[in-house]
Amino acid sequence: MAASGWTRADFDETIEVWPENWPAIDLFDALGTQWRLGGMGGVGGLDYRVVFEYLDRRGYRGAAWDDMFADLRVLEQAAINTMNGKSIDQ
Repeated sequence: MAASGWTRADFDETIEVWPENWPAIDLFDALGTQWRLGGMGGVGGLDYRVVFEYLDRRGYRGAAWDDMFADLRVLEQAAINTMNGKSIDQ
C-alpha cells in the first residue's frame, strides 16, 4: 500500500468480518508490505514468494494451505481493484 501512496487512513470505513474470515484478514494484514508494483505505476499484486513462505511458516499444510491461499487471493484482487481505481466487478 505504501508504495502506491495509500495509508490505513484512506480506508476509514468500518466493516463487519465473520469470525471464520479473521485468519485470512490477519494474514492479509501481515503481508501489507509485500506488494509489487504493476505497469504504469499501478499495484500488480502480492509477492507470492513471500506469501508462500509465510503460509508455510504459519503451519498451513495441504487443503488448509490451499484454502487460505484462495481466501487471500480474493482479498488481494479486491485490494488491487481498489488501489488501481477499478470497481470490484472489473
